[in-house]
Amino acid sequence: MRAILTFCLLICAGVGARADEVGVTAPITTATLYPQGATIEREAAFDLPAGAHELIVDGLPRTLNPDRLRVTAEGVQIGAVSFRTERLPAPQPADSAQVTQARAALQAAEQLLRAARDRAQGQTILIEAAQARIAFLSDIGAAPDLAAQGADGLRALAAMIGDETLAARQRIQEARIARRDIETDITELESDVARARAALDALQPQPRDTARLRVAVTAAQALQGRLRLSYQVDNAGWTPVNDYFLMQSPQPVLRIARGALVWQGSGEDWQDVALTLSTARPSQQFSPSNLSARLVRVIDPPPPRKEAPQDSMRATLGAPAPMVEPVAEESIVTATAMPAGLNIVYTYPLPVTLASQAEALRLVLGTVETDASLVAQAVPLYDETAFLLAGFTNDTGEVLLPSRGSSLYLDGGYVGSLDTALVAAGDQSELSFGPIDGLRLGRVIEDRQQGDRGVLSRATDRAETVRITLRNLTGRAWPVRLLDRVPYSEQQELEVTWSADPAPDTVDYDDRRGVLAWRFDLPGGATREITLSHRLRWPEGKVLR
Repeated sequence: MRAILTFCLLICAGVGARADEVGVTAPITTATLYPQGATIEREAAFDLPAGAHELIVDGLPRTLNPDRLRVTAEGVQIGAVSFRTERLPAPQPADSAQVTQARAALQAAEQLLRAARDRAQGQTILIEAAQARIAFLSDIGAAPDLAAQGADGLRALAAMIGDETLAARQRIQEARIARRDIETDITELESDVARARAALDALQPQPRDTARLRVAVTAAQALQGRLRLSYQVDNAGWTPVNDYFLMQSPQPVLRIARGALVWQGSGEDWQDVALTLSTARPSQQFSPSNLSARLVRVIDPPPPRKEAPQDSMRATLGAPAPMVEPVAEESIVTATAMPAGLNIVYTYPLPVTLASQAEALRLVLGTVETDASLVAQAVPLYDETAFLLAGFTNDTGEVLLPSRGSSLYLDGGYVGSLDTALVAAGDQSELSFGPIDGLRLGRVIEDRQQGDRGVLSRATDRAETVRITLRNLTGRAWPVRLLDRVPYSEQQELEVTWSADPAPDTVDYDDRRGVLAWRFDLPGGATREITLSHRLRWPEGKVLR
């Protein structure tokens, strides 16, 4: 008996010491988006008495990686944290104000539709009643004892049947017209119901697998606090989208409208979330590569191999000789350098709602302006017209992020789109704003010679002369940068000489060997000509590539 009592006391003591479960709701409050991935933060308010408790958070995404989950709380000591994904009751989240309003709109639309259908049915009943009356009147006219009524009686009966039949047919016509109008209303009301249902479905999350989080906490005293959850998801991100507006007068100005295209497929909708955009790339390499030592060695050459009969036959037939296996060297991995100051954070000032795997949202990040310098760049080797380029220095104090599909506008008109690169603060860049049709280019080969320099000479050579023309038909002066090229050689036995009239302003323009650049102003209606010649000489027996 004592043993049984002691066992009961232990059981009762165990039950009394068990931590109570407190359910809390932890909506997403903050999302920090990276070019690939995001950090999600959730918050839940709790009100606890002193003692041990378990905070229960339902409705978390099943795809959440527990390794990335971090849990903090105010005023309590956190113990074990359990993340469970199997055999859970489906959560029943409370409807938001938008969902409640959308559901009420759907119910109102359905009620109007039901009322319209009832009115249409009422008109159908009137039609059926009038048709029954007409049938009844027809039966009276076919009765066998009508002859006993006499002429006056038949006349009165015929008048009554005619009047009643006419009235019944008029009721049928009126009811059909009314029903037709109601059916038109029904069609519109059905569309209203479909739109209201679609609006409600868009606000309600689709059924999905969820997880439950249990957080053991101990409170030294009764308190109100907040539980905070933070974790990373991979299926989210943002892309810079910038638009460039070039105004030519009165002074060239480049206006840059910065934007961002954000998306997420985390498996749950984001509702009124504080959004931050970061250029950090946690999903990519964020530490330097490990550079190992490189060991080199020399070995004795392999002894000459005796030629087998089949080898001799193979060589005679022109087959390739067997390959000698080279000595393997350790591969060297190079890391891509990230420009300084790349990690920038944009805090969007308004809460953002973004559905999972359903939409992409474009956000405005602000507009900056900078002075621009214009130049007409001409490449007559390939192009028939010059193109307008706007050079600028990024004096905005911020990095201009790389943007895919940037739209370019010249004096308010759209000219095209292109991918733009990162421009660091203080760096220089150029953008093209389309062709200048009035700057016409020409490039004609005037002389080309090739052959031996005499019977006794062992050298061969090739010479070419081209005439380049640029005509300004626009009626205004343009600053021009004209580019062309001459061959270059890295072999001492291949000699390259060239000349130009007039001489170029820059040789090896933009560190490109053999590329020449001329800079000049071309007035309206003027023409500029350049003569460019080059000669190649190489030993006899060599082949020019």
